[in-house]
Amino acid sequence: MWIKRSEPTGNTGRIQVGVDNVNSPAVAYRVRVQRGSFVMREWPALEVPTGTSWVGTFDLTANPPGEGPVEALLYRADNPQQIFRRVTISLMQ
Repeated sequence: MWIKRSEPTGNTGRIQVGVDNVNSPAVAYRVRVQRGSFVMREWPALEVPTGTSWVGTFDLTANPPGEGPVEALLYRADNPQQIFRRVTISLMQ
């Protein structure tokens, strides 16, 4: 799992989140992007077949709510309460 700015322009622009499935069987996932307790974007159900990748993109508004870095959380559908992967990106320039 990864997160990056696709158009770095301070606190605005676009953020990309990606999930790569190198060798695991296809599993349903949920991806949540948040800053502090504020949920910025969520993809509730996605499947990433073996050997493929998934990329989600969203616009970052000026001065987004919440505090701290932007965090992307990956959950497996077979264990929906447990964070499977976590990545972060700072909004600081």
